[in-house]
Amino acid sequence: MFADKAQVARDMNWIANTQTIVQLPSRYQFDHQFWQGVPKMNWPGYEGGQRIGFYYQWLVKQCIHSHPSYQLVTEEIQVSKDGRTLGAVDFIVENPQGQLEHWEVAVKFYLAFN
Repeated sequence: MFADKAQVARDMNWIANTQTIVQLPSRYQFDHQFWQGVPKMNWPGYEGGQRIGFYYQWLVKQCIHSHPSYQLVTEEIQVSKDGRTLGAVDFIVENPQGQLEHWEVAVKFYLAFN
C-alpha cells in the first residue's frame, strides 16, 4: 500500500491547510471555503500509482466526493488530435451555484543534492 489511512489523513490535512507557493488570481485557485467544507472523516488507504501526482489527484478526488456542496461530474478526459494525445482534463466539477468548473490539480516535489 502506498499510503495507509493515517498517512492519507495527514496528507489531507496538509493539502487543506498549506498555502500555495504560486501566486495566481483567486479565480484560478481553490476557494478556501472548499477546504473548510471537506468533512473530517476516516479516509481509505491509497493503493494507486506511486507517483506523487497520481496520489495528489486521488486526494483531491476524495475531497470532492465527500464535499456536501461540490459534485464531480467527470474526470480524466483525454484530449487528442489526429490520434495523438495532447493532454487530459483532471476534473469537471459542479460548484454550489450549479456552474461547471474545469479543475487542474498538481503538486510538485523537489529534492536537491549538494
